[in-house]
Amino acid sequence: MGIGILLITLSIMNILFLFSAVFLIFTPYYYYSIIIIFITMVLYLLISVIFFKYTNKQLKKEENSLKSFKLSKCIYKEEDNNIIGFKLYNNKWISVKDDNLIFNLENYLFKKSFIIARIIRELRYPVISNQLNLSKLLNLKLKINKTDKLVVRFIDGDNVKEYVLVNESISKNTIISRAISKSRYYGHYLSNRSYNEYMKKIEQINENIYLN
Repeated sequence: MGIGILLITLSIMNILFLFSAVFLIFTPYYYYSIIIIFITMVLYLLISVIFFKYTNKQLKKEENSLKSFKLSKCIYKEEDNNIIGFKLYNNKWISVKDDNLIFNLENYLFKKSFIIARIIRELRYPVISNQLNLSKLLNLKLKINKTDKLVVRFIDGDNVKEYVLVNESISKNTIISRAISKSRYYGHYLSNRSYNEYMKKIEQINENIYLN
């Protein structure tokens, strides 16, 4: 959790630096904006590396749950809507329909986004595997087959939050869920050319391949 708070603190600092650089451009001290922009670039890279390593540790920790997740076991119908529900119990997110599916995310700050990222990957694997570039896995939006609408519901006592993950067959990543899925490729990401070449590949992809 401490690393998550550090990431948020660094991100806020970086935003403030960026605003300062933009402000200075329109003042007599505009030349200082170059230094501040450089600082924001370095800080952004640092934030990215910390986040990717932080998330990869959680992916490794939850490997069994990530691999055992199956849409067919978790989806249920409610007023013609497809729902995937998770309830919080003893700091663990447990599938409403499949009690064997448990995510222990106590020390990870972006809990809901972690689960959303896993659902989005599962929805996209059949569309991408051997058909589209791997980069499509990380798109904010991607058309999928068979599922017209899907809502994920997080239940924490009387507090219930819902997120529409699929609407009119368009699957939607959040910015954070996209970054979480991107974490597995951060080694390529540090080398822009290598990352771009790798993500243009068309090959088989599923959760086992993704995690390994």
